Amino acid sequence: MAVHTTALTQSAPTTTGTLKRDVHDTIRHLFPRNRVQSLVSPGSASGVKDGIRRSPGLIGKRRVESAKYEAFYYSPMAVEFMVSTGGTNQGTLSSVDGLVATYTLINSRTYQVYRVSAVNTSTKVVTLVRIGSTDDATTTAGDKLLLLASAYPENSSSPYILSSDPTNLYNHTQIARYPIAISATAKGAPHFGGDFWKRLKNETVSEALRKIDNSLIFSERAAGTNETTTDSTLGDVVRTMRGLWNWEQYTMDMGYSMTPEKLIHDLPVDYMHDSVAYEEKKVLLIGTRSTGIINEWAREDLVHDQPGDGEYKIYGVNVREVMTDIGPIMLFQHDAFNRGDFAKCGLLFCPERVDYIHLRDRDIKPWNGIEGTSTDGYEDDLYGEISICPNDGGYSITKITNMW
Repeated sequence: MAVHTTALTQSAPTTTGTLKRDVHDTIRHLFPRNRVQSLVSPGSASGVKDGIRRSPGLIGKRRVESAKYEAFYYSPMAVEFMVSTGGTNQGTLSSVDGLVATYTLINSRTYQVYRVSAVNTSTKVVTLVRIGSTDDATTTAGDKLLLLASAYPENSSSPYILSSDPTNLYNHTQIARYPIAISATAKGAPHFGGDFWKRLKNETVSEALRKIDNSLIFSERAAGTNETTTDSTLGDVVRTMRGLWNWEQYTMDMGYSMTPEKLIHDLPVDYMHDSVAYEEKKVLLIGTRSTGIINEWAREDLVHDQPGDGEYKIYGVNVREVMTDIGPIMLFQHDAFNRGDFAKCGLLFCPERVDYIHLRDRDIKPWNGIEGTSTDGYEDDLYGEISICPNDGGYSITKITNMW
């Protein structure tokens, strides 16, 4: 007991004092939005056409039956050939893949039209005959020759065969598990923030989805022909998926200086595959600072930038658009691109060319009551066997580095 001879003042709450603490009964969760998963088509992939559920502008959802799944894509043959060494009535090309005799070409520098008389696949020398003039066919190093149709004589026979096989791709599903356990005593104890056990499970879901989202972007599968990776410390082997970052077919290094010219013109022209159409939805995952730089351009009227609605709005995703030479690109801030050197990077892809994969009925879902029969407590698990598949082999994916 203490005797006081002056007015009492409020002190800090202590374990021995009687001052009550004033605690807000809601615990705020500070998780960033999981952007990639918010773009996945909703609903089940079972029983839909081709086993893929796809909503316009969104990532498809596909159910597979095997942990190693495959797909095919067809890459068109070359229609442009570069002259590495020029000549008269001939030229040495950097590649002759997709070129046979009888085809015609136009030189984009001189506008001369040629017919291919012979192709030497070893030396890459093509023999040319000029069309539309009696002058010689002339080529110079650096000339780009656009492929035109084949030209055959009347009553021709034994035409030159030219065809290409589709390309096979594969990926693996990855098993992700996020268990949570509590003793029976602790489960019933009162806590700030309401039902303690329910809140723990909700937080586990948010933690799990955040990490899974990062894997869909950045994960990698086993090297070479190996199907699994061996962990000698834990004494097990695991399958892992290849994420979008490692599927890319194009990389653009902005040289620590991102400019409107590079984003609007150079990126679409030089670092995107020509199969990407103007009207296709294109998404750029970037961080906060990169978004801020682009927003500053918009205020300076250097880029056309506007809030985007459309399909994404109904899925709770607010985006902004930047108009480029290949159409609008949707800017999506993603927490992973605020981390380390990834803050200077971005990832551009077309959602409709990507499928979110789950093995059979093993999409992400809870598995409750996995505790042992003699355990005086509770254990639940959030698990899934999932993956990501760019169905075009990654040709619509561009990795951007050193943006600032």
